[in-house]
Amino acid sequence: MIEQSLMTPQKTIEIVTREGDKARIHIFARGIVLERGTETCAFLAGVRVPDWLVQKSAEEIDARELFRLKRPEVRSRFVNRLGVKRVMSSLGGKVIDRSAGCQLIAFDDEGRRRPYLRNGHSSDPWALEELDASIKTVEQALAWLERRREQEKRRERAWRGIRY
Repeated sequence: MIEQSLMTPQKTIEIVTREGDKARIHIFARGIVLERGTETCAFLAGVRVPDWLVQKSAEEIDARELFRLKRPEVRSRFVNRLGVKRVMSSLGGKVIDRSAGCQLIAFDDEGRRRPYLRNGHSSDPWALEELDASIKTVEQALAWLERRREQEKRRERAWRGIRY
């Protein structure tokens, strides 16, 4: 019975946009879902997330969904929603290295090692950065992330036609 009430919005507001389209705002205890035509957007604590993360109860969400999420800030909302203990225990999470306020956490994805970096200095401490499976230390993780960011900047510049 409780799960059913958690999936029901506390309030729904219907609005008309400047373009004349009708839209609905569904307000849940933990976030909002916006519907406009066939488009749906969900937000938790100001971050756009998959709508199921707002609409389902925490018990209905499979912890392995963490591996499908691409953005660190969405992973943070996911961990906060499900609870750190549940995510760590469900996914076999182990802290394998600590340094400079960061933690390297390895999760088990059906026998495949999945390392993530947790930066304790961040304003969003559970914004987990996904890493290459070969990473074994925080130092390696930070260097790998810096290289990846540099490569992304180069790709973006090349795409824009900027020479450097």
